[in-house]
Amino acid sequence: MENLHGRASSDIVSELAPGAKLVKALNTLVVENFESGATVPCGRRVVFMSGNDHLAKKQFRSLLSPAGFAIIDLGTLQVGGLVQQAGGPLVGPDFAVMT
Repeated sequence: MENLHGRASSDIVSELAPGAKLVKALNTLVVENFESGATVPCGRRVVFMSGNDHLAKKQFRSLLSPAGFAIIDLGTLQVGGLVQQAGGPLVGPDFAVMT
């Protein structure tokens, strides 16, 4: 894994695409869990997202919410992006909210 010197990978990507509205999401789920869908025995599978643009996050939520996922906003790319990038604490576990 590349050493990003404490920076969020999504911050670096956003610098490479000036003017783009970046939402970091879906990268904490392993493919098998995502393909299994939003419903789990105890409730709904969690998808984390972060971004610096409120409208872009609202649009992302409107795309994925109808599928039944519980979307949790982790804030900005600098804060939420760090905990959901490769090696971060949210990558891999299958989180769910009880319904």
